[in-house]
Amino acid sequence: MALGASVSAWQGDLSELGRLADSLERLSAVPSRASRGAVEGIAKAIDEQFASGIDPYGHPWAPLKPSTIDKKGSDEILIDSSAMRDTVDVRPAQGAGITVTFDAPYAGFAQTGFTVGKTKVPPRPVLPYAEIPDTWERAISDALDDAWERAQ
Repeated sequence: MALGASVSAWQGDLSELGRLADSLERLSAVPSRASRGAVEGIAKAIDEQFASGIDPYGHPWAPLKPSTIDKKGSDEILIDSSAMRDTVDVRPAQGAGITVTFDAPYAGFAQTGFTVGKTKVPPRPVLPYAEIPDTWERAISDALDDAWERAQ
């Protein structure tokens, strides 16, 4: 448009701009809706990990030593008191994203393993330590699909 040209030179249906703005507003909500939806699936995946004694990638946690089983009277790992499992908190982050926290003071040791004197306790990870695990990816993908459908 040349300097000094009339604004009346605009041609088109301005109501289309309103529909475009409405569509953009609905789509802008998709990431935060997907985050909220993925929380349930990720929390369920973590619960299943504890119940099955596996890491996020489906690998079994290292078994307990016989002396540990004798001492505690059970071969179940990380669920005797359910203290760690009960402190798992999966929440949507502000805007988009997900946070997973544990309040159990020993959660970091379970995740990475540790050594006390000559005793080495192997890691029994609950959180991903590499790429996003399939179970978490499915939870995110399903939530994203659902949020996308709702935005249409």
